[in-house]
Amino acid sequence: MALARTLTFYGRYGYFQLKERFSDVGQAVTYIVFYPLLILVLTAMWNRFNAYLGNYTRAEISAYIAIEELLFLTFLRSAFLQRSQADFSMGLARPRSWLGLTFAGQFGATLGSRLIYLLCAIPALLLMGVPASLMGESLGRLVLFLPLLGIMESLMASILASAQLLWQETRYLVLPITKIFLALGGVFCPLADYGEPGRSIFLQSPASDLFFQVGHFCLKGEFYQLSVPHWLFRVLVWMLIFYGCNRMVFHYARKRHQSWGG
Repeated sequence: MALARTLTFYGRYGYFQLKERFSDVGQAVTYIVFYPLLILVLTAMWNRFNAYLGNYTRAEISAYIAIEELLFLTFLRSAFLQRSQADFSMGLARPRSWLGLTFAGQFGATLGSRLIYLLCAIPALLLMGVPASLMGESLGRLVLFLPLLGIMESLMASILASAQLLWQETRYLVLPITKIFLALGGVFCPLADYGEPGRSIFLQSPASDLFFQVGHFCLKGEFYQLSVPHWLFRVLVWMLIFYGCNRMVFHYARKRHQSWGG
């Protein structure tokens, strides 16, 4: 019963953060204007330089970019991450894990933002001439990925939240991490369109598993040069690595945070 109450508490906290994303008026311009414009511009760039490769049609690349930008624009960007340190001292007096709260809140905030982008992607892709069947199939597959991707992203965000207990400012850490994932994950252009040896190297990174492989599966119904069990195994390994890093960084930060007398 105690475990059920604890899980319910974390679930409600995550759900609250999810709903809060829908009340963020400041992001409305990004959702409604910038996101569709980004899809349109990147599709035009791909059509100019990569269309001859034949791996994707123009409609598929529009859906691919919509999926990739949806994932990237919500990757380690939640305002909740910046607020997490303020909740640490209060968490000391509560019978709840601060790390658990951070994970649940980040999961809810990320999922909420991605659902909003998903809703914006539907009319944007239809106006760009993407067939309804392709759009529905690709976005439907994406919905199935969102919980697992949310766990991975939240584990990474929790590491940065713990690091924020040590340093007042962690945005200088977030920036290079997001740019590395942008470059290695095939966000602007599918890794299948890259030349060798770069393609083979990039495919081995976690950025490929979280971005390119997901987008490719949503469009093609299969991973690129990977079986489903192989991809799941790779993601599980990365999750275990990030979980271990979470425990290590949080343990180190807890000892040295001023609220603990460190």
